[in-house]
Amino acid sequence: MDWPRCCICHRELSRTEQARQACRMCERSIGEHLAALPGLYDDLDDHLAPAPGPREYTSGGPIEAPLPVNAAALSLQAAGGIATVLATWAADWHHVLGWDAPQLPAQPRAQLRAAVDILLRNLAWAVDQHPALAEFADEVRQLHAAAQRIVAPAELPHVVGRHPAEDGQAEPCGGRLEMRPGGTTVRCARCNAAWGPLQWLTLRRHLEAPATAHHHAA
Repeated sequence: MDWPRCCICHRELSRTEQARQACRMCERSIGEHLAALPGLYDDLDDHLAPAPGPREYTSGGPIEAPLPVNAAALSLQAAGGIATVLATWAADWHHVLGWDAPQLPAQPRAQLRAAVDILLRNLAWAVDQHPALAEFADEVRQLHAAAQRIVAPAELPHVVGRHPAEDGQAEPCGGRLEMRPGGTTVRCARCNAAWGPLQWLTLRRHLEAPATAHHHAA
């Protein structure tokens, strides 16, 4: 019998996590990302329009050049962005639970906060039972990462390889394995699995083994 794995990071679940779909580390990550999104949404206000460009002049006097709009920031705040995605998930969770549709505010900022409140309050249930938990976690992670890149851009991580198949997995994840500048943790950009310094040494030997075998064969 295969040992149960987290549906998000695909690591083996501990004995105390057997009744869950996801490990506690992934549940904590989802919760942290959800809790941060309203603040990131507000911070995007400062990034919608860059500083004015040079003025254009005509015979009638100076004309202020139109401000360019940060399309990435705008898309996260517009319809279909952060508030819409999380409101849709809040409605979905109510439906799966057999509850009436949530009465969410129409104003996006208030709608986002109400949706996040619903999702955080029911996150433990979702980790146990929601049939699309992995999809939800991926969307929340992508929204958080997209907003974070605009609000607080960081140095690009160093790509150290691709996530291979682990014990019990027929197919490799294939996601980029990244390490932040100055960091000690390697993280998969696709499934969010993480390896500390000692775990990374073991994984690194696993990654280097095929290359070594190929070199000797040549």
